[in-house]
Amino acid sequence: MSTSSLPPAFETALTALREIADPEEQARAATAALAAVPEFHAALRGVRQESFQRLNKTMTGDQMATLLGLSAPRVSQILRGVTKNKRPAPPAVERMVDDA
Repeated sequence: MSTSSLPPAFETALTALREIADPEEQARAATAALAAVPEFHAALRGVRQESFQRLNKTMTGDQMATLLGLSAPRVSQILRGVTKNKRPAPPAVERMVDDA
C-alpha cells in the first residue's frame, strides 16, 4: 500500500511496524499505535497552535494565511484552538474473536 502522501516521520513509523516479523508482536504494536492516535492528534494540534502563535508575533493573520495556504478565518480559528472536526467520537470497537 502506497503512503507517499504521509510525512517522512510517519513513513518511518509504518516501516518499523511492517518490519516486525512476529505477527502477534506486529498486531500488538499496530493496535497500540492506533490506540495512541487521538492523543497524538491532540498533541499535533497543540504544536500547530503554538507555531501559529509564534508566527503571529511577527505576522498578521492574513500574512500567515497566504504563507500557509489557509484562509484567514481558519488561521484565526487555529490561533484560538478551534478544531474543525465536529463529528462525534466513533463508538468503541468490540473485540472480535474467530471461533472457527
